[in-house]
Amino acid sequence: MAVRNLSQRIDAASKESVGWELIDDVLLELCRKYPMHTRKNEVAAKIALVGRTYVTGVERAFKGGSRQGDALSKIVEHVHNNQKAVDAIIADIPRDTDKLTEGAINVIVCGHSKFVNLLRSSDGCQRNPRSFVSKYLHFHRPIVPIYDSYVAGVISSVVGGRTRISRNYPTNIDWYYASYVEKFWRINQRILDAGRICTVKQIDTYLLWEAHQ
Repeated sequence: MAVRNLSQRIDAASKESVGWELIDDVLLELCRKYPMHTRKNEVAAKIALVGRTYVTGVERAFKGGSRQGDALSKIVEHVHNNQKAVDAIIADIPRDTDKLTEGAINVIVCGHSKFVNLLRSSDGCQRNPRSFVSKYLHFHRPIVPIYDSYVAGVISSVVGGRTRISRNYPTNIDWYYASYVEKFWRINQRILDAGRICTVKQIDTYLLWEAHQ
């Protein structure tokens, strides 16, 4: 894709998504104000608002009871019971930055996989909560790329060519997310080559826009 065309498409995506900026700011502020997972009501607020606002499907990934909200309660309980592990995962990811760096990719992918595996260790988990975990981590650490099933379907065509995973990841990582982040990084580099610096969220917005074209 030509540099000028790429820049124009990023601008178009940003213009169309302006209505979501305040929503994102609210979620970021929620996670800044309540960063830990020691209080169940704070855990519930973050999981419900991130999970439902971004339609992550996390409640469908968990087997619930007969009442509405049972699946969500099960997720909250599991995260709260594993609060130290969740806080440690988030603490390992670089903070105070919303721009992806190559040096952060490994710890992001590994942190994402640890959180996915933690949720899948729950008796009620029936599907991979890949998308939810990426979005939940993103609002705690904006450097984390968001995984979206729509975007995953088009990101290869946006990148162009094959993207090989050459980093030394542990064998138990989520390879779908690892591959996605590698492609995300290539797009980030292409944007830098175009003379722009974009945040992770701006790139995510652009990719989501491309997915719906």
